[in-house]
Amino acid sequence: FTMISSGNTAGVFQLEGWSAKKGVQELKPTKLADIIAAMALFRKATMESGATESYIKRRHKQERIPDRHELLDRHTKDTYGIVVYQEQVISILRDLGMDPDNLTAFLKAIKASNAATGNAAAVISGYRQQILDKAEEQDVTDEDFNWLWSAIEGFAEYGFNKAHATAYGLTAYRCAYLARNYPIPFHAAVLAVAAGTDKETDYVKATRAKKISIRRADVNLSDVTYSVDPKGKSIRKGLLAIKGVGKVAANHIVNKRPEGGYQSLEHFCQCVGSKVSGVKPYVESGDTEVGNFGVLMKVGAFSSLLGDDG
Repeated sequence: FTMISSGNTAGVFQLEGWSAKKGVQELKPTKLADIIAAMALFRKATMESGATESYIKRRHKQERIPDRHELLDRHTKDTYGIVVYQEQVISILRDLGMDPDNLTAFLKAIKASNAATGNAAAVISGYRQQILDKAEEQDVTDEDFNWLWSAIEGFAEYGFNKAHATAYGLTAYRCAYLARNYPIPFHAAVLAVAAGTDKETDYVKATRAKKISIRRADVNLSDVTYSVDPKGKSIRKGLLAIKGVGKVAANHIVNKRPEGGYQSLEHFCQCVGSKVSGVKPYVESGDTEVGNFGVLMKVGAFSSLLGDDG
């Protein structure tokens, strides 16, 4: 939780985006329920309504939780008097007395991904008078109704249900646990997934910021993609991460590698054959600048054959 609160969330599911990272630094979660809430709080429906900001302030006792009608308090007591989840909207409307058919229609509207999908905003607005009438029957004040309606309208935009937030929150917590307690395999896995994408550079920076070394690719020590280095507490760059080495060649080099590794350049050539481009020119004339072989030579991927594992 300390790590998450610091914003050090690279590779942590749903908590590495700018808004979520900044948000958890302010939220400072101390239990799983806080992570679950974060999944719903940093969404358009809650952020644009100001609910996210109020939630954080109330959690840190920087803002008083207003006294509202008992029915509303009952469904928001665990979220500091704020409607965070879709389920809370439906539970409140159910207890106000909305009938099941209308509740079902309303649920479909707030499950839409934005106000335009399925005409969500118009569907929700169409129930305003009915909800107002139900609220008056329960002696809900105008002030409390206006607050409730403002919260409900926010769910015409993208809001979460608690079941979804719980699954996401648990996954985020597990990622954070691994990042904190098993940083090398965690970051190796993150880099393996991100290899070749726009995120790779960011993850490399995040990995090095944790003082984890990323060692150069090597024909004897690398996997196809990033992996935990077999010779030390570091990450080994994958053969596929070398610009100019394709998937076929990278897989072939790993699959043909004998137990004990390649013993020399000649042994490497014998094992991989012509499936690695540039091997034939090297065998025939000693040319080390052609094809995949030339690329591997240039980046030092044969270093382990010379007693240097990078």
